[in-house]
Amino acid sequence: MTLPRSGETSDILANGNADGHFYIEVLPTDTVLDTDRELVALENTLVISEFLTEPPPGTYIVGRDIRQALYSREADTGVLDICYWEGLSGVSGDFTAIIANHIASGQYFVQVSPSDFAVTFGCDVVFEPSFLKDSCTSSYP
Repeated sequence: MTLPRSGETSDILANGNADGHFYIEVLPTDTVLDTDRELVALENTLVISEFLTEPPPGTYIVGRDIRQALYSREADTGVLDICYWEGLSGVSGDFTAIIANHIASGQYFVQVSPSDFAVTFGCDVVFEPSFLKDSCTSSYP
């Protein structure tokens, strides 16, 4: 999202580089949105009947696309074999929406908590049902 275009980077209010499934919040105060993707209003999208258990890279709304739970992945340990993830309070693209994030290598776990509005996974992850509890109250490891 940007202010009127002056060509200055100071006009950028939010920024992102979406991979896979994603959401973006357009605020009433936004005057310009620059994207090369087709956008569909959330109310015009299908609601899935079951939560994803192995979501591919992308951004997912908690309680709509994925459940609050523990997710895991085994990333390689090479410099280029890392996986970025972030828990979000919203999908505005503003850095202040990031609750927690990490660049992981090797085996890692991501606890999707009740306070998360959405989560972005930079690589495939797997839902860990053996760790599912009635109430996920812990934060990220």
